[in-house]
Amino acid sequence: MVDFLADASIEAEVLKGVARVECWQVEGHHALPDHLHEAAGLLVWHLVHFPRQVFEQKLSSEGTKTKVLVRVGMGIDSVDLQAAGERGIYVANVPDYGVEEVADSTLSLILNLVGSSSCLLFSHSRAAMATLTSQASRAAAQMRKTHVLANGTKENKIRGKKLGIIGLGKIGRAVAERAKPFGFDIFFYDPYLTDGVDKSMGIGRCDSLEDLLASCDVVSLNCDLNTDNHHLLNTATLSHIPKNKGTALLAAMKDGRIGAAALDVLEEEPYTDGHLNEVPDLLLTPHTAFYSDEGFIEMRTKAALEVKRVLQGGAPRNCVNKQWIKS
Repeated sequence: MVDFLADASIEAEVLKGVARVECWQVEGHHALPDHLHEAAGLLVWHLVHFPRQVFEQKLSSEGTKTKVLVRVGMGIDSVDLQAAGERGIYVANVPDYGVEEVADSTLSLILNLVGSSSCLLFSHSRAAMATLTSQASRAAAQMRKTHVLANGTKENKIRGKKLGIIGLGKIGRAVAERAKPFGFDIFFYDPYLTDGVDKSMGIGRCDSLEDLLASCDVVSLNCDLNTDNHHLLNTATLSHIPKNKGTALLAAMKDGRIGAAALDVLEEEPYTDGHLNEVPDLLLTPHTAFYSDEGFIEMRTKAALEVKRVLQGGAPRNCVNKQWIKS
């Protein structure tokens, strides 16, 4: 196991009789041990990346025993899939981890922002008010100045608002199903899906990202990161949200184009400098939307099972580099 965990009891139980599990606590790929090639399987978390140079320098010798690398999670942008495949190493992930947890967290944040609960909370905690009544009045006045929804509307009623979902995969669909009972009119944009998904789910489809951003009150981004969607929401795309001029997310919030936002994942992690802490109407959660005690155990178990399948002579169920595996 490569990354931050010091306890491998879950994985050891799954791999009992198949492999001995060791924890290599390293910070970054430069600290990976020279005997990396001796591991038959690698369980890799999100802090340690595996670029091509790792495969070339530490997993290319004739004595390399590594058969499979499993990303304990969904994202695979941290691993050079082709470099692994060229060396006959399977790369797999856990594509269904945290689906329910992330969808629940997403809807919770949406309801929080649309209902301005965070505005009330922060106003209450920051203002030294003599009475709750005067504090609530101040919070209400602040809300009247704040465009809570993406298109600048000031009304906070949920029913009838348009929710746009970018990426209708497992999590996107789960968000849609959870949002329906609240009365959202749901639309999605996903260029990879064939026709008919909108009809089967009873939701609307937008032909372009620009159409979705221009027409929806609330937008939920539910894509896994890859080279095709890196910086999908940028200066150009955010300019389609009705309002004044804008650049990136913070600029769009500053000029009123985006009234509020919630982020669980940041481009640079770990988040240490605190530069977003004082941004009004921006909610931050520490990359924990996926987490529940049950889900954490399930994710680790499924990752270990992928290693077990390969070490017992099979192939991983969720292989993501099949096209590069040498036959």
